[in-house]
Amino acid sequence: MLITVRADIGGGPKHIYDLACVLTDEFIIDIACPKQEPYWEKFSSIINGTMIEIPFRKFSIFKANDVLSHVKENSIDVIHSHGKGAGVYGRYLSFLSGVPLVHTPHGLHIGNYGPITKKLYLSYEKITSTIDNCTIYVSDAEKKEAVKLGIANKKRRVVVKNGTNSIPTAYAAKGREKQRKKLGIEANNLVVVSLSRFDYPKNMMDMAKIALSVKQAEHIIFYLVGDGPDLIKTKEWCKKNNLNNVFFPGFSNTPQEYLLASDIYLSTSRWEGLPLSIIESMAIGLPVLATDVVGNNEAVEHNYNGYLFPLGENEIAAKLLLNLADSPTLRNELGHNGRLRQRNCFSIEKMASDTAVIYNSLDCSESK
Repeated sequence: MLITVRADIGGGPKHIYDLACVLTDEFIIDIACPKQEPYWEKFSSIINGTMIEIPFRKFSIFKANDVLSHVKENSIDVIHSHGKGAGVYGRYLSFLSGVPLVHTPHGLHIGNYGPITKKLYLSYEKITSTIDNCTIYVSDAEKKEAVKLGIANKKRRVVVKNGTNSIPTAYAAKGREKQRKKLGIEANNLVVVSLSRFDYPKNMMDMAKIALSVKQAEHIIFYLVGDGPDLIKTKEWCKKNNLNNVFFPGFSNTPQEYLLASDIYLSTSRWEGLPLSIIESMAIGLPVLATDVVGNNEAVEHNYNGYLFPLGENEIAAKLLLNLADSPTLRNELGHNGRLRQRNCFSIEKMASDTAVIYNSLDCSESK
């Protein structure tokens, strides 16, 4: 059973979808998640087990007991929780049922916590993580951070890096022409893209500030694809500063279309687990410009498949962006390197295979 308290657009649900697509060949997969678009329907279309509805980012004892009944009645062998909220459900279910629990944090995400909240959360993790049979970290940096904070799993902790599908070069080239025409992008436009939630961790206001810094280069346009609590604020800031080079398509069920139509991927995140959007852009052959923070700096190798810049140093980011904009040869070189890096380090097949090994290694008969 896979558990997530989000089924809206985001890297966590996408990770689960990709994992389930492959693992259904070997396992019967049930998924407990909110009934949200787009992933409730996406999950429903590919799994060979049961969909169970739980609330969005909220723990319900009633729903948890419903899921517990399902776990017991259907002899679930492994529970795999994805993210903090899902971890609450997973630990509750594992503790009461004896079913082994695998937990993937998908980033520690405590950068916006106050001192008291941070202390309470770390205490909670130290106590309840003893229930986990295995913790999967999606990057080496995430695992190191957990060890540093004293919340790393004492029993078993492994790194299984996020992965995505490789994209043939010819497909990307053909898709670029088609999608730019569909979006009405002029031939001379250089497109900078971001696929992201508009919230504190993703730090999308810095994206708008970088757009303002390169406003004089009128051929550079930005597509900030996604939704979230900071969207309205970011739009209003762009309007106040007369930014006509920034477009907000909103939520998209087909975000790859925007990657195919673009020239550079930009991330201003304050922190990440291991960002799927960056890995997906690498698969298409886009050079990446990203903040030098946990997660980003494991996907992007500076001067190899893109550039890293210090968080908050938007003028540095703007200069690097203009450097990329001025050199198609450099963009092609970095994009080619990114495609190779994705295929070698961040494939769905390796991610799913490594996860399956963990599932099969858990001795369910002894745990129950």
